Amino acid sequence: KSSGRIMVAICEGTASCRWLSLISSIAGLSLGIGTMISRDILPHAKESGTLLRTRMVVLAVILLAAIVAVMNKDSQVLLWNYMSMALRGGGIFLPLTLTIFRQHAVGSHCAILSMTISTAVAVIAAIVDSPVPPLFIGLGTSFLFLAAGYITHHGEAGLSAR
Repeated sequence: KSSGRIMVAICEGTASCRWLSLISSIAGLSLGIGTMISRDILPHAKESGTLLRTRMVVLAVILLAAIVAVMNKDSQVLLWNYMSMALRGGGIFLPLTLTIFRQHAVGSHCAILSMTISTAVAVIAAIVDSPVPPLFIGLGTSFLFLAAGYITHHGEAGLSAR
């Protein structure tokens, strides 16, 4: 019974990640295209109307991109965008976040190892078509390496004192 709940959570996570991937694609596209259209293509209006015009163009691009994306939700572009998120998220997110909030929490060798191994594991998970999304596998691998590095770097006493 609990394995069924785990699979439901994984499936919900996969769907959430795909929608997150879709939203991030649309966000990047809309800001770039919307700014280019409102500043370079449309005739220039008064300076006071530039912000409103840019917002309206960005909104129109978002709506158009959302319609196209939902109509093609199983396309390879979104699959590769999701894989890109897995590589960046699994490889870079945790080591970078740890470095920002807690410098020298792990040695640089451990951080580099975490980035390299978690990225490789995410790629392998995608190649073998793992039922668990590559993003989660990469994040989990990165976390394990960073946790082991933290314990090794600070010792058991340092872990319990904090």
